[in-house]
Amino acid sequence: MSPKDALIAAVKCGTPEQAFIVLESALKLGVATRDEVREILTHVSKKKARKIGVPGSRSDSGSESALAFRLRKLKLEFEQQVWIRDVGRVDILVGQSLVIELDSWQHHQADRKAYHRDRERDAVLIARGYTVVRLAYAHVFFDWQKYEALLRGYIKRRLHKRPVRAW
Repeated sequence: MSPKDALIAAVKCGTPEQAFIVLESALKLGVATRDEVREILTHVSKKKARKIGVPGSRSDSGSESALAFRLRKLKLEFEQQVWIRDVGRVDILVGQSLVIELDSWQHHQADRKAYHRDRERDAVLIARGYTVVRLAYAHVFFDWQKYEALLRGYIKRRLHKRPVRAW
């Protein structure tokens, strides 16, 4: 089976969210081009293709793809892999000041320096007026209702609209 045939099968068999994750991964890894993804989406109903949406190649993990899919479903405006001066790249920026970072346990277990560096980055972001939320794989895939409610609360309180300060 070719990679394209495997992607078609995955998109046909999976939920719209699963299809979105698979297609984003394929784009990120260079297994498929944007044109090929558009063609793959012709193999499902128009309704399912609309639910899947337009995958990108900015997500660095399946968790990030799932979160991007869910944020779009909530109709939130966000950017992925945003560069913030004196901090570096953040996974997701909702509005102008809500930062969402997706962490893997393996990453921090293997690299204590990364764990400490992330806390330093959080401190700088908070000092500049950002709200920082760190989510793990389990939060996104097994406890989403709780964290969706948390994010909705931040949005309701307009924490994503707070002004941030430059250094």
